[in-house]
This record gives sequence, structure tokens and C-alpha cells, in this order.
Amino acid sequence: LVLAKELATLDALSAGRVLLGIGVGWLREEFEAIGVPFESRGRRTDEYVTALRDVWANDVAEFEGEFVKFRPLKSNPKPPNRSIPVIVGGHSEAAARRAARIGDGFFPGRNARHLIEVMIEEAERLGRDHTEIEITVGLRSADEDPCEVAEKMGADRIVINPPAYLPDDIGPAVKRVMAALNC
Repeated sequence: LVLAKELATLDALSAGRVLLGIGVGWLREEFEAIGVPFESRGRRTDEYVTALRDVWANDVAEFEGEFVKFRPLKSNPKPPNRSIPVIVGGHSEAAARRAARIGDGFFPGRNARHLIEVMIEEAERLGRDHTEIEITVGLRSADEDPCEVAEKMGADRIVINPPAYLPDDIGPAVKRVMAALNC
């Protein structure tokens, strides 16, 4: 509920520009550290997204699931669109299937071409129009033509890793990347 409220507030303040990136996690030790079963992380994530969407969409929200339960409540402000796009990230077929099932977008890690195909196949199997799921691809460097790579993968958005990390190198590196982006 705290996350739903924080994200709705940010979305209201930014005129509906918030995107929520989610991933289920892969490091068992992180789950053990907070006392959450690693094996249920996927089901838990799906349910959290459903509960968030319920709070954002309804004037009075109520939820009872396996992991989340709350009595009727009001939470304001609401996101301007009564929803916040959920971008599912991950480098597994499970992440691709989750994006097809509950995502507004998909950001595959490694093996992007294959995972995009898995997402499309799963969306079609579920009777969902895969073109409604925005695809984000990451490029490891600005050496590739980002427009060409994005087009080949059917991407809607490109994320480029930082071209530099030292303060004095960032400005010139960003200028080089911007010059390479002709799309």
C-alpha cells in the first residue's frame, strides 16, 4: 500500500510519466535475508502487481490474495490514467511469459531476441495482442546503430548503458552517444 501511494503520488506530480519496472529477483540470499520464501517470488510479484493496480484504479480498493490482504480503503491521489505502466524486466523465459501475462512492457536482459519471441508466443497463446506490450532493449555500447538494432527487435524504447563513469568523462561521452542517435 505504501508503494502504491508513493508511485501514484509521483505519477500525479509528473503528469502521468511514471513507469514501474519490476523483476522477481534471482539471488536466494536476498530473500532469505528478509524472511521471504524464494520459491514463491513469481506468484508474489504477480499478486503485488494486481493489488497495486486495484488501488490505482478504484475509488475504494479491497484485496484478498495469498500474499496481500487489505480491507476496503481509499488511496489518493490516483495516477492520472488510473494506472501506471508495469515494465517486466528479466533475462529468463519466465520473465518473458510474465510480461505477456501481466506487463505493459518488457525489458529483456540477455538473449533479447529469443525472449521477445517467447513473450510474443505467450501473448498469442493467452489471446493478448503482443503489440500492446512495449519492448525496451538495452545496448551495451553506442558502437551499434541503435535505431537499426531497435527496429530489428521490434523495440519501442532503447536504453544505453552509461558511456562513462568518471565525472570528467561523462559530458563528452554523452555528446558522442547523442551524435550517434539519429532515430
